[in-house]
Amino acid sequence: MSWRDFAACRGKPSYLFFDHDGETYAEKMQRETTAKALCAVCPVTEECLEDGKNLDGIWGGLTAAERRGRRRPVIVLERPFVEQPSGDATEWTVIETNGTHFIWQRDSDKTWHGFEWGVARNGLLATVHDDLNAAYAAYGRLLEC
Repeated sequence: MSWRDFAACRGKPSYLFFDHDGETYAEKMQRETTAKALCAVCPVTEECLEDGKNLDGIWGGLTAAERRGRRRPVIVLERPFVEQPSGDATEWTVIETNGTHFIWQRDSDKTWHGFEWGVARNGLLATVHDDLNAAYAAYGRLLEC
């Protein structure tokens, strides 16, 4: 078996990971955010990053430009408890944490890209966002408190 058999992107549309002619900056940012969210919870990012180091597109959670010039961000994949609204059975997955504050991701049919992001503090879900950038902004505000 290949590492690709275990990739979070397996079966997902490949267009999420590559630039397209005619794509606006906003479309590119949204597409890259969605792709990187998949990479953030993937168990084989190191292998992917190694195979894609000289290729175009997003590999191992980084664009070609990021792979050339920046370090890979550290993401802690802990899975602590988070209190969800009653009746909400959708499973959340941590994509970033400092140990007290968390950004969670879950599958959602409420958004065109298929994900929602929640921000939690001390295990309590504080906010839910349909945009990863908004979730990171809310996470940053929680860290300042």
